[in-house]
Amino acid sequence: MRLHQLGAFVFLVTLGACDGGGDSEPGDDAGSGGQPPAQVGGRGGKAGNPTGGNPARGGSGGSSGSTNGPITQPSDPCAPRNGYRNLFVEVLKKSDAEVTKKLDDAFQSLFHGGDNAKIYYEVGTDEAYILDVNNNDVRSEGMSYGMTIAVLLDKKTEFDRLWKWARNRTRQQSGYFAWQASPQGQIISMGVAPDGDEYFATALILASRRWGDGTGIFAYSTEAKSVLDALANRGAFNRSTHIVAFGPNLNYGDPSYVLPAFYEYWACFDDKTRDFWKAAVTAGRQYFHKATHDKTGLAPYLSNFDGSPYSGGPDFNSDSWRVVGNIMMDYHLFGADPWQATFAEKYAAFFAVEQAKRPSGAEFQLDGTVKVSHDAPAKGLVAQNAMVGFAIPAADSQQFLQDMWDLSLPTGQYRYYDGVLYLLAYLHLSGQFRLY
Repeated sequence: MRLHQLGAFVFLVTLGACDGGGDSEPGDDAGSGGQPPAQVGGRGGKAGNPTGGNPARGGSGGSSGSTNGPITQPSDPCAPRNGYRNLFVEVLKKSDAEVTKKLDDAFQSLFHGGDNAKIYYEVGTDEAYILDVNNNDVRSEGMSYGMTIAVLLDKKTEFDRLWKWARNRTRQQSGYFAWQASPQGQIISMGVAPDGDEYFATALILASRRWGDGTGIFAYSTEAKSVLDALANRGAFNRSTHIVAFGPNLNYGDPSYVLPAFYEYWACFDDKTRDFWKAAVTAGRQYFHKATHDKTGLAPYLSNFDGSPYSGGPDFNSDSWRVVGNIMMDYHLFGADPWQATFAEKYAAFFAVEQAKRPSGAEFQLDGTVKVSHDAPAKGLVAQNAMVGFAIPAADSQQFLQDMWDLSLPTGQYRYYDGVLYLLAYLHLSGQFRLY
């Protein structure tokens, strides 16, 4: 246990240390506004205030499929793509059948496996939720991740069940989603974690373009625009810097919430707010230049809007695991910032040494000093780290990809966070994270 001071509030935090780490305990009251307060060692967890289809872009006829080498990015980010790299085939020389089976097995285990494997739970005839098993709660992050996974795998039944549960039980009058609820559907915290809302918006756009729009809450494009309107106009983004905040109207952010690839995608969809999203694309890309350490590539859990570490969370923790995925997603899908390849090289150089150690670091000071380590590398971190393969030579990326390939599927107490990060990374690495 450790005490972490943030402003006038003190939070008691548990550092997970089993099976690659674990979610931290919920914290105390966040104070005014019901925002989820910052927390160290969070394994994807945030403390909260308890009161509180169309063809894929790239066209039909196979051009939207996987490719076994670098792709040429169109000058117009809204133009059709010429393919998506499958690094398991390209670098590890796996067969398409092997890659597909492994992805299918992962989805079946985490969505429809046994009691020690699944994180997806159905409710009644038409709803479902994603469970943070360690904390026994449901988070906007997990629900939106689950929807994104479902639409990319063409799992409309699972997508609609998750969306109906989230829409009916956690959406607030502000247009935001409460970040934390019980499995029974009662809101635990009225606070907002914008990363969940960002993934909700993207999942709904993907659903509209892949499956077309229905009616009511299944008019996906209408619902997506409603989420985007809240994100753009109700304090989720700092208006001066165009960087997303840790919670609406807070004066600091979480680098793992910054998703320039999403903002580029939104700008192609949301005519009303296109200029705002284009500014967020530019700001987000430049922000990472400052938010990542110049030697290790590590990013802090929390940062000021200029990218400098925020005093309440200055170190690399389990939220930070997602930063490499955010940067590499943008590099693969849009390829607009050459700095991202430079980042990948130094980040990979650091983890090429660290990931091979036993015990292996899971949380660090930004200079690479280990704060928390585990007997085996954390699965969610290994999965996200494999995405450096999009920007470094095959000879250098092979071990990262092999480490990812060799992971056993997450099970047990900490399967939620490891599991969703594993599936999202696998979708990217196998060429299945496609912009419909």
